Amino acid sequence: MKVAKERKDKLTSQRVEVGLVFHEMLGEQEAKEYMLKVGVPTTVVNRVLGSRSVRRESPIDEMEKL
Repeated sequence: MKVAKERKDKLTSQRVEVGLVFHEMLGEQEAKEYMLKVGVPTTVVNRVLGSRSVRRESPIDEMEKL
């Protein structure tokens, strides 16, 4: 059971990262629609799009520092 949970969390994390790329390139609405369509929980979508300063650092954040 633990393996399945880890896989889902990793997949969700990857989908959120793609959603954040959409956010940067296409805007908040497109990012939100994508993440909801691929099964990211609404609470996660609202958190990551609502305040980037509150969420954990991601590879995208690292790239922006360069």
